Amino acid sequence: MEKSKIWLLYKWILFIGSLYSFKAYFFWGIPDVIVQLIFIASGILTYMFIPYLFSVGKKKIVWFLLLLLASILTSTHMNLNGMINSVLRIIPLFFIIALKSRYKKDLFLSIRLWFAIFLSVSLVGWILYLSNINFSYSIVYYGKIDGLYQYIFKNYYLFLVNLNSIYDYYRFSSVFLEPGYLGCLLSVFLFLGQYKWNKINIVFLICLLFTFSLAGWLITTFIYLLCRLKKSILWLISIVLFALLITNFVKSYNQGDNWLNNAIFARLEYDEGKGIRGYNRSNEYTDKWFWDQFVHSKDLFWGRGSAFEFSSTDWKVYIVLYGLFSLIAYLVYLLFPLFSSQYNKYRLVLFSLIYLLIFAQTIHGVFWFFYLFMYILGVGVITNRENNQYC
Repeated sequence: MEKSKIWLLYKWILFIGSLYSFKAYFFWGIPDVIVQLIFIASGILTYMFIPYLFSVGKKKIVWFLLLLLASILTSTHMNLNGMINSVLRIIPLFFIIALKSRYKKDLFLSIRLWFAIFLSVSLVGWILYLSNINFSYSIVYYGKIDGLYQYIFKNYYLFLVNLNSIYDYYRFSSVFLEPGYLGCLLSVFLFLGQYKWNKINIVFLICLLFTFSLAGWLITTFIYLLCRLKKSILWLISIVLFALLITNFVKSYNQGDNWLNNAIFARLEYDEGKGIRGYNRSNEYTDKWFWDQFVHSKDLFWGRGSAFEFSSTDWKVYIVLYGLFSLIAYLVYLLFPLFSSQYNKYRLVLFSLIYLLIFAQTIHGVFWFFYLFMYILGVGVITNRENNQYC
């Protein structure tokens, strides 16, 4: 087989595996270990047949070991099965870290294009659905706990419709579990796409808007403003004024009794108990328990284990489940490129900030392959000296 075909096949395996890790419905039921072993085998074969794609140095090895350590430490109390799974899910990323920068960029551009095409097909179906065009569907379930399913969907094959709540019913999540996860991932793609006004970014932006993901919207807006702040104060002021105009219109239309206001803008109002009304990742009871009891317990450093029930999903849950040591290891991994690279520091800071914000509002996707994969590729793209700076 030609080397270019091997490289293309490897890229497709990584793309399909990324969709799997993001819980695309058509992969439900496939054991993680099968996908992990395919990842590892394809990485080894690519390294054997096309060794010039890779360059292994001390910094790359240290970065990989930091990620591996953070993953292993999620196996609370060093459970053997948990440790094996934690190692297997990280090994494939060694080959991504080891890629030379120009091949990371090539891989990113391919994944970006394929993901945009994938989402655009799903988006067309979603828009037709919103236009009251009837499609056949089936009911599918995911995530059983104590005999009850966490998720119930109408599966329209090109997209899923969440039946768990009235708001999720009208939020775009493509074929994935939650619109919030997709919104956060799209904020990553838009940043790495330099917020340019092109076809791919327009697809990502429309998809992000239809997710009605408060986290995705806020992260994208905040990071975009930080980019523009360095370039032009006038441009920044114009954007803020436009945003205020839109906000005022939405909140005043029908006296605020409209779906967009209820789904997004009303959730941004200040709440004395939660800070932001729409922040539903924690609550007063669990916050009090965390600060008054857990931080003084023996479980602070190693965690209580992934089976512990905790009615929140923010960064504090990560410490409860996996411990402070694992959190420190993950943060050091995340911030390592800032100290190991001397090029495009400001962009690296903003990129790391995106992931810190994603981590702060939900911890469930922290070690999903797609998130980790895009962070490693993103660092490669940003530190590639051939790239044009945009912020």
